[in-house]
Amino acid sequence: MQTRLTPSERRERARLRSERYRRAHGIMPRKPAQKPWLAEGISRSTWYRRRAKAGEQAALAAATAARWRRSTGSTISSQS
Repeated sequence: MQTRLTPSERRERARLRSERYRRAHGIMPRKPAQKPWLAEGISRSTWYRRRAKAGEQAALAAATAARWRRSTGSTISSQS
């Protein structure tokens, strides 16, 4: 007769089974999740909100630069 496993025991067995499979197939261990918002001392939601805003600003700047180049007919090059 088998004993019933608690959810934490089941999770641990699955983790160990996965680890054995990964080692047998030469796959590196998983890296811990990156949490850059902790390094900056801000919340996760603030991190993603600022990231989205920075992306919007970069896209706007690129569009503005492209529009300027088309209107002036010039390209950005280094001239000495």
